[in-house]
Amino acid sequence: MEDIEINKYVTTGRLYDFYSSMNDKEYIEIFRNKRKFNEVFQKFIGREYKFIDETGDHELICWLSGKKYLIAKPNYGVSGVGIEKIDISKWKNKADIVKYLRSKNLNLIEECVQQHESINQISSSSVNTIRIVTVQNQNQIDIISAVIRIGVNNHVDNFSAGGIAAPVDIETGIVFMPAVTKMGSNKYENHPITKTQIFGFNIPYWDEIVKMVTKAAWIVPQVRTVGWDIAVTQAGPLIIEGNDNWNKDAFQIPYDEGRQYVLEKYLSNKKREKIKHVG
Repeated sequence: MEDIEINKYVTTGRLYDFYSSMNDKEYIEIFRNKRKFNEVFQKFIGREYKFIDETGDHELICWLSGKKYLIAKPNYGVSGVGIEKIDISKWKNKADIVKYLRSKNLNLIEECVQQHESINQISSSSVNTIRIVTVQNQNQIDIISAVIRIGVNNHVDNFSAGGIAAPVDIETGIVFMPAVTKMGSNKYENHPITKTQIFGFNIPYWDEIVKMVTKAAWIVPQVRTVGWDIAVTQAGPLIIEGNDNWNKDAFQIPYDEGRQYVLEKYLSNKKREKIKHVG
């Protein structure tokens, strides 16, 4: 690939420099520590959860009663690594589940999100989230990317875990290109397993999603760019998590183009020239 073509792409080094210029390192812990994130963004979480290191066994056992599945996560983690979906019915007793969670340091447990029926029809193996990247631009919030990530026979939808992703029109909430794998070699207008249409799909509650991430993006103003993972239920959207160090792959590959030009408008001329020379 010629140098002029390479310069169109967001590389790992360039994205790291972009984070560094946008986000105050004193505040990024809020996004990397799931306990802190849930505390700060409580009103957008929209689901029951417990932290097992601050909850007794009896309370945890009671909390598990009546639930069929739970999602268990380490307190720190990215790209779906370490997340487990636990089928409660397969365990002899709930005390064993609690013991297992403690032994594996799966500190955050959540009830399973029941996603919107129209999204569930595309793929029911995972909660299929919309990754929305926001940037604080003076007195407004810009959405610079919106991508629906869809699981393929996996309990997580992450692009890096074998899922597929497709870009969403920011104005309309409509998927405007086929979904692709991380390698970008296969394109899917319909889901490869369920055959449900992806290309042209209209994300439910799109206006509400945009309003929600816009509000959330102002809560920690010292972190100016965030990748939000949004789930949509029958009742509306909720936030799964926010990432100060969002991934370049889902930002770029589904669009089938280098998107360095999107980031450059938020950088000073001096910073822009520096990042151009970063590999």
